[in-house]
Amino acid sequence: HYNTERNSFPQFWHYEFGIDNPQAILNMLLERGFIRIATAKESVEKLKVPELKEILSEHGIKAAGKKVDLVALVRENVSEEDLGTKIPFRRYALTDLGEQEVKENEYVIEGPRIEKMLGYTNLESEKGFTFFQNFLKMNGILDELEQLGIQEGDTVRMYGLSFDYYK
Repeated sequence: HYNTERNSFPQFWHYEFGIDNPQAILNMLLERGFIRIATAKESVEKLKVPELKEILSEHGIKAAGKKVDLVALVRENVSEEDLGTKIPFRRYALTDLGEQEVKENEYVIEGPRIEKMLGYTNLESEKGFTFFQNFLKMNGILDELEQLGIQEGDTVRMYGLSFDYYK
């Protein structure tokens, strides 16, 4: 895990996306107004069941049910101020600007392997374009786009390159 002052990050951020400092990315998104630090009530699902039960017990509330039920009970019955002391690590939430950016750029493909491939592939040639299509297929990128709901004619963006998706 990556340990920072506020978070711990799994190594997959490095291996999958080439991101060595996820906190720097989060800080940049915060500064640009795309995300915000979530409230304690928005972050309560990060707690484990025993922690949820302890909070409920401290507030005289019977703690029974599945985790989703306990989360709902805490959100309904414990103030933001009280929760703030119990939840030192907060998740992040998209702002309206972040929601808009995601909506407008649903199909942005990035990562070190894609960037490297684009660096040495001539997409202007039929052979290069076919090679790149096969790369996307073999690496599961096309399948993932389809799972995300991409439709024919939707725009896909990769490092300044934009194209319409067609099967």
